[in-house]
Formats: sequence, C-alpha cells, structure tokens
Amino acid sequence: MKKTSYSTEIASAIENFLNEDGWHFMFDENNGSFVFSLSVAGKLKNISYMIRVKETGYIVYAISPIGVDKNDKKMMSNMAEFICRANYGLKTGNFEIDMDGGEIQFKFYVPCDDAVPAYATIGNSIFCPAIMFDEYGPGIVDVIFNNVSGKDAVEKCEKQNETESDSVSGGLLDS
Repeated sequence: MKKTSYSTEIASAIENFLNEDGWHFMFDENNGSFVFSLSVAGKLKNISYMIRVKETGYIVYAISPIGVDKNDKKMMSNMAEFICRANYGLKTGNFEIDMDGGEIQFKFYVPCDDAVPAYATIGNSIFCPAIMFDEYGPGIVDVIFNNVSGKDAVEKCEKQNETESDSVSGGLLDS
C-alpha cells in the first residue's frame, strides 16, 4: 500500500488532542487519517468522523449515520435543496451530499500553512461539525423520513435554533 504524504507535526497535534481529551480513535499511518465517532444529543445520536491530515492542513469530515435513498429522486432533490439552504450563511465548514450514494457529511477544513494547530483550534474543528449536526439533524431526519421539503426543513431548524438562542440570551440578560 502506497503511503500518502502528510504533516507528521499536524497529525501529532491532533493525536495529542484526542489522547488528552480521552477519545477512542484509530490512526492510519499510511494515509494520515484518524477515525472515531461522537455521540450527539440530537436525533442523529452518533456521528462518524474522519480527519485527513495533509501537508499544510487537515480536513474534518463528520458523517451522518443516515443518508438519502439514492433511488428516490424526490428525496434526493429535497435533501440537495436542504444542504444548499443550510450552507447559506455558514461561516466555517459546509454540509455535503454524495449525489450518487446519498451520504451526508459536514466538512471543516483547517489551513495550517507553516504552523501546528493550537489545542483550541483542533477542538473547534471537531466540535463545530457536531454542533451543525445537532442544529440541522432534525431537518435531515424530516427530509428523509417525513417527506418534508428542503426549504421547510431548514426554516424549521433555523427557527428552532433562533428560539433556543433567544431563550439562552434572555436568561443571561435576566440574571
């Protein structure tokens, strides 16, 4: 098997983060990739992760435990619309869908250039996709299992998240 070129310094920093935080993971030295999972509070329950280390950065892929039926064109269309609408306005990272297989993932790229990523940066790059799946997971479920349109599913997620943010900030202002 051919070994892929990647930064051992970046890989070491990620490995240190995962070890210090008590994660259970596997690391493939041949291609510089980490694999693990994370339990989330929302409807999706468990997200699979793959981190691919490159020469000048790394990419975090968080993969949904459910996907779209690739043979259901209406569901695929609704999910594609959902992904486009959910991505609009996101500051970091994006949702993706494999239009041939139906897999849904969130991708977060971290450029490192000539620096090793800080502990907090690595943590943010891992937890951001989990937060996105927590926020948009109910919409993914609605599109797949309840035949909800992509537009309606995103609006429902964003309205719910706005309501939760208002109640949190309102509680902070009251205290």
